[in-house]
Amino acid sequence: MVIIILLAIMLVLGRYPILVRSASLALGSDWMAVTDAELRYTLSLPDDWQWLDLAYRDQGVSMPSALGRQPYVNQALRPLRSGLGDIETIAAALETTTLEDIKPKPFVIVGRSELGRTLTPQEVLDLATNLPLAVTDQTIDRRLTGQPQARYSMLDLERGFQCHHLYVAESQNAAYLVAACAPQDRFASVHRDLDNILDSFQLLQH
Repeated sequence: MVIIILLAIMLVLGRYPILVRSASLALGSDWMAVTDAELRYTLSLPDDWQWLDLAYRDQGVSMPSALGRQPYVNQALRPLRSGLGDIETIAAALETTTLEDIKPKPFVIVGRSELGRTLTPQEVLDLATNLPLAVTDQTIDRRLTGQPQARYSMLDLERGFQCHHLYVAESQNAAYLVAACAPQDRFASVHRDLDNILDSFQLLQH
């Protein structure tokens, strides 16, 4: 009976995003670790950010509405869509206490691309280099075994936003693209948090 109850609890928990207070000792107690509802990846966020997961409950309806108040969120991954084509926005997080706020905010957006899984990190950096926006700080990070990552920064002067970008792929499934962005006038004060968010992103093994 105990085993059956435990299995039932695990099945229920598997349907919900997992939030854990105090993401790491290095980040401090005012951060939380987030795992998406389908248990595909995890990342850490400051605990005053709002997390939106397309696969969680009714957020497939509420998430587009909330992101619509922050127009640049849907622009952040657009530059690489010309090379990857099928990037689907699956989650986002906003630095805000209310999703009704229309003032431009720092944010993180997570996209998924099945076509992108065949690209190497260097090929992604080559794609980024050919974009019309200014691209800097290009690196390939191999901290996670089997999860080589491409990293680069992008400045959109016309729209007044600056972003750090991350690409990481599961060769059997899909590539994930993560953009951590802020309005240009706030970027200097939050860029360390944006880097920490990207540093924490990790695909879960299945």
